[in-house]
Amino acid sequence: TACVNSFGDEQLAVDMLANNLLFEALTHSHFCKYACSEEVPELQDMGGPVEGGFSVAFDPLDGSSIVDTNFSVGTIFGVWPGEKLTGVTGRDQVAAAMGVYGPRTTYVLALKDYPGTHEFLLLDEGKWQHVKETTEVGEGKLFSPGNLRATFDNPDYEKLINYYVKEK
Repeated sequence: TACVNSFGDEQLAVDMLANNLLFEALTHSHFCKYACSEEVPELQDMGGPVEGGFSVAFDPLDGSSIVDTNFSVGTIFGVWPGEKLTGVTGRDQVAAAMGVYGPRTTYVLALKDYPGTHEFLLLDEGKWQHVKETTEVGEGKLFSPGNLRATFDNPDYEKLINYYVKEK
């Protein structure tokens, strides 16, 4: 029988492996006071300092349900100052990061009070190389529909997709 996390997603063994590795790393950082994840949404005491420490929320392996297809999957982090994750907003974050694991392994990092986002690439020899800095995102429309096969069975969905394609 499959386990389901509190968000309704199937919880795979690889989710829990990634989750446990990240909690362990946060404990060893000595900077993280509390953390929670998509797999364990309750605050966990990581042993970091009360004063000057951080709280971290993360999705340990976003897209884990497609890991067998060899598509890219990733990890998403949000970091806040202090010892709470309730009542905080994205603007309160001191750092945010996402890792993408696929044909190449990259991390994108944003730090409060430090301009832009920074992309790092994991090289074959195990070192990280700073490959890109982005200081602004231009105007544009985004459209990324999912489940396009449903347009064959659902004429209303097909009309909606066609509408958005024309409006782009």
